[in-house]
Amino acid sequence: MIKTSLYNQWSGPWANRILTPSNFLFANYGCFIDALTMGLPNWAILRDDGTPLDPGEVLTKLIAKNALNSDGFLTYDGVMRTFPQLYYHDRVYTTNDPSSNHSEMNADIAVRKVKKLLDHGQPTILAVDNADNDGYPDHAVLAYDYILGSDGKISDFFINDPDGGRAIKFTEKYGPPLTKLYGYVAIIGPPLEYPSQSTDADDGTSIWKSAEIKKGHNVQTYSRELIDSFLSV
Repeated sequence: MIKTSLYNQWSGPWANRILTPSNFLFANYGCFIDALTMGLPNWAILRDDGTPLDPGEVLTKLIAKNALNSDGFLTYDGVMRTFPQLYYHDRVYTTNDPSSNHSEMNADIAVRKVKKLLDHGQPTILAVDNADNDGYPDHAVLAYDYILGSDGKISDFFINDPDGGRAIKFTEKYGPPLTKLYGYVAIIGPPLEYPSQSTDADDGTSIWKSAEIKKGHNVQTYSRELIDSFLSV
């Protein structure tokens, strides 16, 4: 099982923190940072004593690296500056998102892509509609496992929701992923654990090493280990 922590964006000492350099409160706009925080344990990003970082500690680190913009949004370059072992790979918008001016991925493909990320030990941030139920994405949750239907396709995700700090099923609050997943963010880190149904666990570390090569980190060492992993029997 992918390791996660669980935090409520509305409570705790971080709730009234300002998302500097904006004037917005964490309680109102900190869902993405909260979701990121909850995924850090599976990438072994912890306190010195081995316990999980809380959202306030993560916010302090992000602000120190100028990782937020003037609208209070977390930048992907800022994530990598703050946590060098992480690699931002992609922000995907699905065909469920009516507001996107970006290229969109068919929702069924996006659902399969999220499953693939989870199978590789990568907790994944999902974009959902939380406020007003108006069909527009406005919230981020963290997926860490999934449920397969009788047809072998994804029927549900297990998520940690910053709104209330609850561990729930995606369908319990947001509806079917096929019609209610508005996008996802692929961030790659060194995985510790994997979903019990994963068929790709052996490739999880190789995916991260590929990301490290992309960033130019330890290229010679990681390239050799990557080749070794592909040649293993």
